Amino acid sequence: MGGGYGRRSALHHQFVDDTLLVSRELKRPIKVVWSREDDMESGLFRPETAQFMRGGFDGRGKLVAVHHRDSGPGNFTDHE
Repeated sequence: MGGGYGRRSALHHQFVDDTLLVSRELKRPIKVVWSREDDMESGLFRPETAQFMRGGFDGRGKLVAVHHRDSGPGNFTDHE
């Protein structure tokens, strides 16, 4: 998903539908590569969020605690 900006998640898979339709028409497997411009101009984008993370370490430097908090439009989660 790196560089997908939210479009390549399971909920937004228009690129799969496009590939399947073209492959079916040509009756052979294909590979579709979108340009960066096309990728950025189309699709649904998720809103930005704020991420806050803290960690705790013991005397030997081993991670023993993690606190992750994220916030954005319509969500708020707090994980320990």
